[in-house]
Amino acid sequence: MCDKERKLACIPSKKLADWGYVAGINYSTEKIYNQFTPGRRNFCMVAGEYLPRIGFVDPGMRICTNSVCWDDAMSNNATFWPAGATADDKADSKYFYNCVKAYLATIRDAENGRAGSGANIAPLYAVLLDDADYTASNNGIVNRGKLVIGADPADAIGGVYAIVTEAYTNADTTLSFKLKFVNQPALS
Repeated sequence: MCDKERKLACIPSKKLADWGYVAGINYSTEKIYNQFTPGRRNFCMVAGEYLPRIGFVDPGMRICTNSVCWDDAMSNNATFWPAGATADDKADSKYFYNCVKAYLATIRDAENGRAGSGANIAPLYAVLLDDADYTASNNGIVNRGKLVIGADPADAIGGVYAIVTEAYTNADTTLSFKLKFVNQPALS
């Protein structure tokens, strides 16, 4: 979120969202600091060295990212995790990635009518969260201002809602996700 009065790019928070600040995505170019470890996953941005480029999200916009966090409790979507999934499984990024791929395949089958009549599978949402939502339940890890896959859309701040549309791999073999931003869903 951009705080123009203080001339700062701030981490999104519920307070700023309630004041009407708009959330955006930092799409600054990655700087590779070590020539011997090239690749899209080996970058960093040092605060104060470069000004970030912020792109504001609108419904219909699509992004691809290999930098995500997820809700390993995912209480709003009981059909996501396979039966017998342990807490260690749910904390593993490769396991999560494979579960997303399987879930998206299930959705595609249902949309094509191959899953039988009456199939009604909810989309897998990624929403912007404040740290108050996940500090306690996520082993003390603060996810402030991050897009969280599998989080409850009712907890979103800043009106940022996305649907996970694909799980794929980047050219450098990092596991990645395609997201499409949508309007606020009508939640039941």
